[in-house]
Amino acid sequence: MHRLKAYRRKGFGIHSPYTFYLVTNVIEAKLHYYAFAKLKNQRKAAIKLMKALVKKQDTDSTIKSTLQQELKRLSSGESVDRLIFRLLNFSKAKFPMYIGRDIAYTAAYMAMVDSRNKIKKVETYSQLENIADEIVWNSLKINNVLKGSINRFSVAKEKSDFVVVSDTCSAKDLEYLLENYKNILTESCFLIVLNMYKTESMEKVWLQLKEKQMFRISLDLFHVGVLISRKGMQKQNYKRKYRF
Repeated sequence: MHRLKAYRRKGFGIHSPYTFYLVTNVIEAKLHYYAFAKLKNQRKAAIKLMKALVKKQDTDSTIKSTLQQELKRLSSGESVDRLIFRLLNFSKAKFPMYIGRDIAYTAAYMAMVDSRNKIKKVETYSQLENIADEIVWNSLKINNVLKGSINRFSVAKEKSDFVVVSDTCSAKDLEYLLENYKNILTESCFLIVLNMYKTESMEKVWLQLKEKQMFRISLDLFHVGVLISRKGMQKQNYKRKYRF
């Protein structure tokens, strides 16, 4: 494994020009996009609304607990969401997918990369569905999202060329992804795993997928794992502490 230290900003140790460009000009580049300002403002509004819901006395205790987790995710997740936006924009993917039971603010970033592309959205906690509609999809006027199960999307005509797996993904869907990734993903693709060391099941899927011959490049950024399937590339694993 090639270990990329934080101070090696010139890409020392990266043998592939493609990977070198990806790390230095996409992952480490703090590029600004027009959509970021709108997404940042709505993130603030969403946090304010969710805080109000948590404080309401008539809010169910189970929903409160879930909302508190979402608040934490929204408050700390902007840099990760921007990274996903940059990676998706770089990949030029046409059939992205987001797998996770959260309100999927990350998927909102994905949807705003190119409104012509439909984002496949897998799962959402049932108690968050209406909240997600209100503070994400309706507020941002996003209408290029298709909701469905991972089983349904795995038999769809178009496979996905860019998949983001949230740490809220169910163990069942993680296992399904591990067993059926070839039916879900295109031959050339990106597979992003968020917080892959958070749970035992997440780590298991990450480590097993990383070893698959399909994925020629793996980038372990500690909180984000990036797997790339691309023809003609030597299989290489990189590990680097990325500052989110």
